[in-house]
Amino acid sequence: MLQCRKVIEGLQMSMLNKLWVDKNFSLTKWEAIRTMGRTNYIIRYGVLGWGLWMFVAMSLFFHYQAANYDLACMTFSWSTVCINAVIFSVAGYFMGSGMWVANEGSRRGTP
Repeated sequence: MLQCRKVIEGLQMSMLNKLWVDKNFSLTKWEAIRTMGRTNYIIRYGVLGWGLWMFVAMSLFFHYQAANYDLACMTFSWSTVCINAVIFSVAGYFMGSGMWVANEGSRRGTP
């Protein structure tokens, strides 16, 4: 059971590394970015870099879908926009945190 769990955890980390770690990204570039600090990295690359774009794209998609894919019938609901802003900001935080952990692990030699 324990061995199976270690195999599953190893597969999960290797999948995360494949998704989030750029193989052409050198250690010197990571060290330069790392100097900005974990919090600033998460805000810049996670919340703003990923969360903001997902918020815009998904808000437009949800409103377009609610209008039965008719641009003429599209209306905006501020409550949906606010809920999406919160959801994608939190998701962006976790995405940025995951990217930080994956880059740290990849550059430090840990899986």
